Amino acid sequence: MDQNIKIELGKDGVLTACIDMQGRSMNVFSMDMMDSLERLVVHMEQSPEVRAVVLTSGKSAFIAGADLAMVRMFTERARTDSHSALVELCGRLGRIFRRLEKNPKPWVAAVNGLALGGGLEVCLACHARVVSDGPGVMLGLPEIKLGLLPGAAVGPFRHTLRRRRAGPRRPRRPSAHRRDARPAGRAHRKMPRLHG
Repeated sequence: MDQNIKIELGKDGVLTACIDMQGRSMNVFSMDMMDSLERLVVHMEQSPEVRAVVLTSGKSAFIAGADLAMVRMFTERARTDSHSALVELCGRLGRIFRRLEKNPKPWVAAVNGLALGGGLEVCLACHARVVSDGPGVMLGLPEIKLGLLPGAAVGPFRHTLRRRRAGPRRPRRPSAHRRDARPAGRAHRKMPRLHG
């Protein structure tokens, strides 16, 4: 179906969607990855045989944030594009996350590595998060150390906090080690490491 996200439908109707960007050592959010995620959301919406989605990674990092070339392109276009064009461009990932979040079929993020920036944001948009207790697992929004708000997940972040009755507030720490993810509300379960 897609070069970045490989899918497999189980007999139980659970679709495993494995993010594995070709030619990259880590998965990152790029325009191409946004296209892939949007195609996955549309595929799930249009496929009655799909009952749920488990989103995971084929790499040691789940999604390690934004592609720097894409960030550079956004910065350059901010100098020339109209306000409406920038809203369309910069708000796209947030709209995809919101569509995922509002989907009546359950989405579960199975996190097996770094989930930083946009990687954590897509996890927050999912209905549940399961985190490996293997080494190297970290969830966080490192951009807040620079005074920046999460780019796309203001909605999912706010809704996740509201579900925990924590109110709309900034996390105390920008990143959480795997053992701190569940108490911080960033994960529902911690699971044993799945692969070497």
